[in-house]
Amino acid sequence: MSFLAPILAVFGISVPAIIVLYILKVRRRDVVVPSTLLWRADAVDRQASVPWQRIRPSWLLFLQLLAAIALVLALTRPALAHPAQLGPDTVVIIDASGPMQATDVSPSRFAAAVVQARALVDQLGSGQRMTLIAMDANPRVIAASGGDHGILDAALSTLRPAAGIADLRTALALAAAAPGGSGDRHVIVISDGVVDISGPTVTLPYPVQYRPVGVSGENLGISGLSVSAVNGSHVVAINVTNYGRARHATTVETRADGHLVDARAINVEPGGSVEVDVAISGSPHTVTADLTPHDAFAIDDTASAIVQAPRVINAVLVTQRNIFLQEALQLRGDIHLDVETPASYRPRSDVDLWIFDGFIPSALPAQPYWLVGPPADRTIGAGAEVRPGPLTPASAGDPLMEGVDVGNVAVAQSRDLATSSFGRAVIDSQAGPVLVVRDSAPRAALLGFDLHDSDLPLSPAFPVLVERLTEYLAPDAVPPSPVEPDTPVDIPVPGGGSVAVRHPDGSTETLTVAAQTGDAVLTDTDQTGLYTATIHAAGARQTVTAQFAVDALDPTRSAIAPQSELTSVHGAAGSPNPSAQGAVFDDLWPWLAILALAVLSAEWLVFHRGR
Repeated sequence: MSFLAPILAVFGISVPAIIVLYILKVRRRDVVVPSTLLWRADAVDRQASVPWQRIRPSWLLFLQLLAAIALVLALTRPALAHPAQLGPDTVVIIDASGPMQATDVSPSRFAAAVVQARALVDQLGSGQRMTLIAMDANPRVIAASGGDHGILDAALSTLRPAAGIADLRTALALAAAAPGGSGDRHVIVISDGVVDISGPTVTLPYPVQYRPVGVSGENLGISGLSVSAVNGSHVVAINVTNYGRARHATTVETRADGHLVDARAINVEPGGSVEVDVAISGSPHTVTADLTPHDAFAIDDTASAIVQAPRVINAVLVTQRNIFLQEALQLRGDIHLDVETPASYRPRSDVDLWIFDGFIPSALPAQPYWLVGPPADRTIGAGAEVRPGPLTPASAGDPLMEGVDVGNVAVAQSRDLATSSFGRAVIDSQAGPVLVVRDSAPRAALLGFDLHDSDLPLSPAFPVLVERLTEYLAPDAVPPSPVEPDTPVDIPVPGGGSVAVRHPDGSTETLTVAAQTGDAVLTDTDQTGLYTATIHAAGARQTVTAQFAVDALDPTRSAIAPQSELTSVHGAAGSPNPSAQGAVFDDLWPWLAILALAVLSAEWLVFHRGR
């Protein structure tokens, strides 16, 4: 046994103090007599008034001394010590992704993982450090402490599972950057192993211990949901996949605008899929498919879709003649294109997108626009002609350049945009950017060269680039197709304003958008189901309401079979806690405090019974 606060033993002086006070106390006993003449115990008072007399046995004295001893021992914090099971620096990664919501382990895999994490926290000894990392689609450090169990327990109490797929690579990168000495570090991953760790194998210079959670991989899930218009009605195609190893039966219920329109029993073989086609009459706005009864992983048992009329973008191309650009724009089936000459240009309010080819109007429109091969102009920062040389993407991972290969595109000459403040660069060159875009409202793009001065229109990248730019300049109010959980959703708000978003569970949040931003970004898409966005654009007389769906259709998430090991992670050889040191103390003071309280209660009862 160890005493964590031995200096407080000085309060033990209270024990002899109680004995001294008991000796010096004058004791008088109440005696009922018929007359004072018969009072023979008057000598007792004189005897009791004599100090330092012999102590007579007393239950009150015994109980008071016992309570005092218990309280003094509690103040010194006695504790039972046993060797610590963790090393000096431990990083615990807790999987809080969608598959951890599976209930094959009671009450869920996530709850079981938290129990394991709490057990590790309880083993943390003095002089040891622990960092907790929540691993979901966006891993993050939730707590770090040098021995304070309260901080770590509080972080675990507030942690909730998300619906996305765990990003193990990022979580391990956070573990490598955690505070503490990496030489004595070891990492413990509590997970079911259903993670995203695409890319090369991760090799770490310290031990990595994997603690699997979960026992079953049986799961039926909706892997696809689409709605198509056929002869004035709609056909809903629902794909149901069996991710387990046993044959399963389920009932597929289909609802249109919340009303049940079809219920069909199906059997799905292991590893197989079944497509259910449901015809719906009328013009529903929303369609929902549901598998009943729900299995151990309910996230993928429901999927929703928005039934929308085909969108039409009213675009106007202002040009003398540019067949390349005109044909590329008309490849999009949702664009209604008008072609005008610069001489006939007049501002209009019914246009969703303007394209100006070799022409800049005296006043730029309030709607989104694209300038192609403009003349020199100081207001947009288009300077003299330069020879750009080879073209390269300005930044890696730009969505506008996805599928656009400009490495072999030759450009004879382009406007100098090196000093332009028009926007951010998308395509760069040796002489500066040749394509820039502006993210603020109204959105705009500036292509510095005339298409006839390059072979870009002959490249496969050209129609793709035109599609990317037009989608960027005139985006949908909300995504037209379902998005995956934990995916940010951009909601355009031209000119600024606010967006009120209603989540599937009925909760709401309001996003405020500055005029120069133009977009609201909804990051809280953890719930699956239908979201409703009410857009209040600044200066607009009416609000715009739009809906979008969040569905868990990714088979990586639905294949919930727990993995026995993390095959793409290699840690240093040896024990996962080769440098374990220190001790863990189990405090005994709470029990001593309870004992003291019980003894004082007994002393009170004895005192009052004796009166």
